[in-house]
Amino acid sequence: MKIEFTSGFLRSYKKLVSRRPDAAISVLQKVVVFLQERNSPSLELHKLKGQLKDVWAFSVEKDLRIIVDLSDREKILFVSIGSHDQVY
Repeated sequence: MKIEFTSGFLRSYKKLVSRRPDAAISVLQKVVVFLQERNSPSLELHKLKGQLKDVWAFSVEKDLRIIVDLSDREKILFVSIGSHDQVY
């Protein structure tokens, strides 16, 4: 399985880590869980609705989410990362 990141995801991640260096560990841990066990309850993985109906979201921390596009069976596209208000 191929893993890709949008430029928006990478920009948001860099900003997040520059403000909160401790968040890098949390993000890495949750991404590993996501890649190994997508149905883990700790992720709270859910399909989105409305304009974002084609993507999924999972929780990193209380108010930190990652948006992923799982529509292509051959790759996982990490679309966005940020607070609830930033990504929805």
